[in-house]
Amino acid sequence: MAPSSDQISFRAALTRAKNVLILSGAGLSAASGIATYRNADDSLWNNFVGWFNHVILSVIYVSSGKDPKKYATPEAFKKDPVDLWTFYHRRRSAYLLAKPNAAHYALATLAHPPTLARIAPSTAQPIHVTQNVD
Repeated sequence: MAPSSDQISFRAALTRAKNVLILSGAGLSAASGIATYRNADDSLWNNFVGWFNHVILSVIYVSSGKDPKKYATPEAFKKDPVDLWTFYHRRRSAYLLAKPNAAHYALATLAHPPTLARIAPSTAQPIHVTQNVD
């Protein structure tokens, strides 16, 4: 089947599907205001100082000149676990302010057995594979 963005074709294919595999990545939560780690102008690694100023208001991290990539290694944890836990705790705190977006609701809808039976009656529970860690 050729790729299509036509909703009618998508619904027809979903209705006939025996299996549904959902592949997603970090961009799924970007619409909820959760910065991706890389590859965008507003990503965490590319805009570390701005992200902390805006979301976390952490003058400590900004003024210390810390390199965000140093938080992404096992060595960083071994060297200073308190600093690393503080960094991630502040990120988790910001996530508490995020709200689900349309993609999250669509995934939740497909996970709801009565709804799945209506829109994809021939399929088992969808499999969702993600690199998303938020």
